Amino acid sequence: MELRGYYHSLAGFDCSAEVDAGSKFTLHWALSAQSLKIGLQGETSGYLSVAWTENAEKMIGSEAVIGWVGSDGVASVKTYDLNGKSSS
Repeated sequence: MELRGYYHSLAGFDCSAEVDAGSKFTLHWALSAQSLKIGLQGETSGYLSVAWTENAEKMIGSEAVIGWVGSDGVASVKTYDLNGKSSS
């Protein structure tokens, strides 16, 4: 992943960058002495997700945040612990 084109961000975030040129996905962030706040914005017919892992070779054991807009137009965001390869 390559971040390009730093520009003005959404309210509440200090910085933003397009994730890969032409992708229609933007990463927003704000950094303080105690925390990192991030936001992911994009155009998709599915979902947006971000995950963190301590082992760059495996996603098992990582944590993910997934967001989507349901058929009723209501946005949802949930966190997940990725503990295996099953979707259940």
